[in-house]
Parts: sequence; C-alpha cells; structure tokens
Amino acid sequence: YLIREVLYLYSLYKEAKLKVKKEFNELDFKDVTNFVYQLLNTELERDFFYFRLDSKIDHILIDEFQDTSVVQYKILKPLFEEISAGSNELKTLFYVGDTKQSIYRFIGGAKELFYHVKKRFGIETKQLNVNYRSKKEIVEFVNRVFKPRLKGYFDQKPNEGNFGGFVKISENEDLIDEVVKNCFMLLKRGIKADDIAILTYTNDDISKIEEALLQEDATLKISTETTASLLHSLKVAAVVEMLKYLYFGDELYRANFLALIGYSWDDELLIDGLNINDDLATL
Repeated sequence: YLIREVLYLYSLYKEAKLKVKKEFNELDFKDVTNFVYQLLNTELERDFFYFRLDSKIDHILIDEFQDTSVVQYKILKPLFEEISAGSNELKTLFYVGDTKQSIYRFIGGAKELFYHVKKRFGIETKQLNVNYRSKKEIVEFVNRVFKPRLKGYFDQKPNEGNFGGFVKISENEDLIDEVVKNCFMLLKRGIKADDIAILTYTNDDISKIEEALLQEDATLKISTETTASLLHSLKVAAVVEMLKYLYFGDELYRANFLALIGYSWDDELLIDGLNINDDLATL
C-alpha cells in the first residue's frame, strides 16, 4: 500500500514538473534523452529513422563513455549495430573513457556499459599507460588506491621527468577545521593563495569554509565559483532570518539567526529600535 501511494505521489510530481517545463518552454538534459528515446520507440518509424541516419554516418566517436546511461545506450545501440555489421571497412566505432572517473551514477551513468559494448561489438581495446597530466607522486598514489579495488586495473606511469607532487589524506570529525588548518599550513610553507583550490561536495560547504578561513585571516581574498545564490552566504541567510523574526515574530527565526551568527540559539536578543516598517536599507 505504501509503495503504491508513493508511486502515485511521484506520478503527480512528474506531471506537475512537465507542466511547468511546458509553460516555460524548457527542458533539462535528462528530458532530452528520455524524449528522444520515447519518440524512437513509440511515435516514429524507428527502423526508417535509423536507416536514414545510418546512411549519413561513417564514424562514431564518443568521449567520456564511462558516463553513458542505459537510455543513451539504447538510443545509440541501433547505430552501433549498423556500423559493426556493415561490410564497409571505412566505418568505425570509437569510444574513450576511464571507469575510475565514473562519477555520474546519480544521473544514470553506468560504467559497466564500457565493458558491455566492448564485448557485444568486439571492440579492440588500447590502453593509455602513460599519464601526461599529473606528477609522479600523484600517479603512484592513484595506482595504490585503485589497484586493489578495480578488477583488471593496470598501473599508470608518470611522464618521464615529471617528478614531484604531494598527496595528504586527513580524517577528522570537523572537516572544515581540517581544511582551514591545511590551508594555513600550505601558506606558511610558501604556497601562494592563488595556487590553492578547495573542491567541496555541496555549495553550502563552500560558504562555510569561506567563513571559517576569513575568521582566521580577514585579509584573505577568496574567490568562489558556485551556482549558489546569495542566500547561501551565512551572513545573508542570518539577515533573512532576522527579517522573518521581525515580521512574523516566530521564535524559530530568532533561534536560526543566533545560530547563524555563532551564538547559542537560546541567547538573549535585543531588538529595541528595529522597526519593520523602515525601508530595507535603513533596517
């Protein structure tokens, strides 16, 4: 019963989402893939379409193949079959990828297709065993991490003369504190701030790390590349919570405001003199 109800809610969600997209005349990448698949399997003369398309295609090249989804593969499969079955030696199927870099499973990427297509269509494999991008220490670290975890993994070699590099793994309950500590360790060793990049899992993490770094050294010039809106800034979020408290009077907003500026949620908050009817800049 529960599963049926959840699926019913999900169907309502999909209908509502599609309605909004039609109103704005917009599609996302997954929509494009799914609609192409639906068209080819329900509304078009599928075989005729692929026949016309195949007559114009001699070579297929796909990059980052480890991120291909099952639906994308089903769209491409008839073209693979035509190219592989043809007697014309000038037709080729060529794809490039690295299963270690398969990080898009959350949107359907299936690294297993890399090996499935190889076996299904008899693709000849060529390994690139020299890493031209990274220094020796980095390459050797990657080899140590992946060799026991990835079936059939072969060691990569660093490019000749490309020595150096540095890897450090830290485990800490307070990851933000660990990031800040490591940043200032690098700065003390003479690394330029412009040469330090911090990659985070979410946009919210970026804002928290930026705040923590600036608390240690307010002179740091930190540039963030994020799609987060201004509301992800802790300072802006705090101001918004304060405005909500002044307008609605709900104690939850007061507690949120205090927590965001580093106080205990149950601390006293004096708001005498703040008038919600003032213009926003004055307030």
